[in-house]
Amino acid sequence: MDPRRTLPSVERILASLRPEGDGTNPGPSTDAARAVLQEARSAVARGESAPSLPELLDRARERIERSAQPSLRPVINATGVILQTNLGRAPLSNRALAAMQAVGLGYSNLEYELEDGARGSRHSHLRELLRRTTGAEDGLVVNNNAAAVFMVLQVFASGREVIVSRGQAVEIGGGFRIPDVLRQ
Repeated sequence: MDPRRTLPSVERILASLRPEGDGTNPGPSTDAARAVLQEARSAVARGESAPSLPELLDRARERIERSAQPSLRPVINATGVILQTNLGRAPLSNRALAAMQAVGLGYSNLEYELEDGARGSRHSHLRELLRRTTGAEDGLVVNNNAAAVFMVLQVFASGREVIVSRGQAVEIGGGFRIPDVLRQ
């Protein structure tokens, strides 16, 4: 007899993991049950002995617990680089976090002009602040350097030659290389 036949079904593992009517989302449990059974089948096919139901349940619970962990976690920046892109750039101040929470816990006027009672622009919230701070005619906020470089080049250098120092031929914003951004 094929030893894989001794492995329990997904349903049997689920019944042990999630007592009927426990109200939890079945997705993570089902995914974990399928994954541990696939690993067990592969192990048995390699000649290893089939894990017991308690072993499979432990492995499944471990997977469920890992899948429930947020993917973003606090770390210590020991790189010596203050604005470390790979580590979330700069930490937010308590004041900034409080302002985000005050607005983010409910609906906001992100794209709605309260005075006019009509649709607005999400860019308007920072435009005036940028004008006052920089003395520029206008301003726009983007979320990374690649977008900023691309937009500046589109506005000021479209169809023109752009010279970049060899030291700036680096990756920015998710693998974009400066020469690739320039070509666009």
